[in-house]
Amino acid sequence: MEIYIYKRLNICFLINSSHVNCSHENKGVEKAEYKVYGIENSEQMIRYCTEKYASEIENKVLVLEKGDALSMSYPNESFDVITVSNFIHLVKDKNAALKEWVRCLKYGGTLAILFRQSEAYARDAFVQSGVQQGFMFLPQENTLVEILENMDSIKNIEVMKRKVEEGDKDDIDEGDILILATIREEQKHITIGYTE
Repeated sequence: MEIYIYKRLNICFLINSSHVNCSHENKGVEKAEYKVYGIENSEQMIRYCTEKYASEIENKVLVLEKGDALSMSYPNESFDVITVSNFIHLVKDKNAALKEWVRCLKYGGTLAILFRQSEAYARDAFVQSGVQQGFMFLPQENTLVEILENMDSIKNIEVMKRKVEEGDKDDIDEGDILILATIREEQKHITIGYTE
């Protein structure tokens, strides 16, 4: 399964599908066989995404909603994949956020969290100002993994760290980390009977 992660937006994308098939070469998701839900509480970001992804919205592949990604209105087990890109650093209570996102995942679903964790990023003047003013809370890979490991519903956790190679033109910087957590499959209860 390949997932196109929209980079550099403070938005939580939720994918609901029985089949995910999209690649990085695909600049949009016009031909996708799934629906993507974007949750954002900033009207300005909603307008930006509405313009940028107009064809996806028109084709009813992308639905943008104003809302709180930390307290979603969706029922349990609503999504196959939840991607969180460049957002976790704005979340103070990471435990509550991770529990909420896991709650909304279907059995066998995946939570993908992309965030920056490098010394250069932590030294950035804007980041330091955000931390001092109390609106940025730098995530630590080991803390996020520990929270996920303590959830009974998590089956597998993978951590990937970005290393920049010479000539690499990707917009992900060295120090970026991607955590993938997979939800356990639904437990089937089987009753076995016998006769004498």
